Amino acid sequence: MQINANGVVTSNNQAWVYDLFNSDYICPRMIDEAMKTGEDLEININSGGGLVSAGQEIYSKLLKYNRKVTINVTGVAASSASLIVMAGDEVNISPVGQIMIHNVSSLTQGDYRAMDKLSETLKIFNDSLANAYVKKTGKDKTEILNMMDKETWLTADKALELGFADNILTVDNSVQYVASATTVLPDSMIAKIKELVDENKMLKEENAKFDLEGFKQDVLSVIKQKQSKETKNETFTPFIF
Repeated sequence: MQINANGVVTSNNQAWVYDLFNSDYICPRMIDEAMKTGEDLEININSGGGLVSAGQEIYSKLLKYNRKVTINVTGVAASSASLIVMAGDEVNISPVGQIMIHNVSSLTQGDYRAMDKLSETLKIFNDSLANAYVKKTGKDKTEILNMMDKETWLTADKALELGFADNILTVDNSVQYVASATTVLPDSMIAKIKELVDENKMLKEENAKFDLEGFKQDVLSVIKQKQSKETKNETFTPFIF
């Protein structure tokens, strides 16, 4: 079975936001549905990354799947998307493809103790995720962690040389490859969007004519307002990778 995995890596319970705007995303549920077929999987991936937890879940699901998993990097596989790639029994990369690995990041507020704690937590996440790259490439973990520190971008040739990929794909000119790096929406934005959905009375009226485009504009306005201000009263946000 073939899966086109494009866009942000997100959780199952946040995927509906991307559905609302017809935006590409990758979530664990997509992998669950594909594995139900019991067939070999071929995953075409083009993603700038997203949530650490979602990437970890997808990686683990693919790793224990008892059929062959082939992953084709058709554009970019960065951050948590590169983690997913490491679960492939066979990893192929387009001649124009790229793989990027770097450290986990997060946004938080608090005093120096909270910052010290966050720093240690991020290091633990980095160390844990590095295991996936070590398993695939056979490289020393220290070398992998140094590559993550530097934010390392690998061309197809370099990915093949260092063991992050097994083959370089033959380009099919009939296929259009689109590079996409999508920003993950913060929980505060998603909560506000959900609030707009719940409060819109037209959604609850069976025969009402819902102005979807108008609603989308309202949501986009909220997102722009949120992005223009620093997040306040927020002590934790999901780790981004």
